[in-house]
Amino acid sequence: MSKTDIKVTLFLACLLLIVVTAQVGGMLNLPLPWAAGREGQELTQVLTVSENDGGLCGSIELAVVGNYSLERAYLLRNGEIVDDFRGGTARATVYPDDELAIDTSAYSEQLSFKLVNISRNIRSELFKRQILIKQKTVNIGVIVFK
Repeated sequence: MSKTDIKVTLFLACLLLIVVTAQVGGMLNLPLPWAAGREGQELTQVLTVSENDGGLCGSIELAVVGNYSLERAYLLRNGEIVDDFRGGTARATVYPDDELAIDTSAYSEQLSFKLVNISRNIRSELFKRQILIKQKTVNIGVIVFK
């Protein structure tokens, strides 16, 4: 075999590997970062679930609908401030049974928030709805791992 034949064979083998990976990933419903926009679906960031000294943990990220920057609106975990919505989003590391809340008491108008990212091992059913809050603190859910 010539060098050209070897290069062509290697190229075709790599191409075949990419196609098979895409097919298997699609059948198993695995996230493929390089397949963004596939079938009209927007790729969302997948947050990791990990274990540390405090036990199993994950991440959750909420955003202000309308991309407002709200530096005096806070994401609370078990009553403690963990982040603000200064950049339009707030993110928290969470553990099983953590209670999440949003504090908008500094704002007189009604504000809307939504879930934008969540670790895949956290049950997200409670967080799929849009959250409307006006000048108070509202509990938005308790973290339950799958």
